[in-house]
Amino acid sequence: MVDHIEQDSPYYAARFTQSVFNAARSLQDLPERGRKVPELDPSDYRQLLIGANYRLIYRVDTRTVRIARLLHVKQNFPDAWKSDSDPA
Repeated sequence: MVDHIEQDSPYYAARFTQSVFNAARSLQDLPERGRKVPELDPSDYRQLLIGANYRLIYRVDTRTVRIARLLHVKQNFPDAWKSDSDPA
């Protein structure tokens, strides 16, 4: 994902990477702040939007936040969700 952005703009690729890290880090203090993922209802998966185009999907296990996927909002969710090995 970052490689694709970097082809057009290294500057925006770096900004995007920092936004993802900041969003993930923010879950240390407020792990339940993201809304539930509607496509996975009912489940424990939550999401944070990063900008207007990306979804950071995660779940909280006891006291650990596990990042499952970073998806573009235009991706076909069922295909993207199953594309890799089982999520976190």
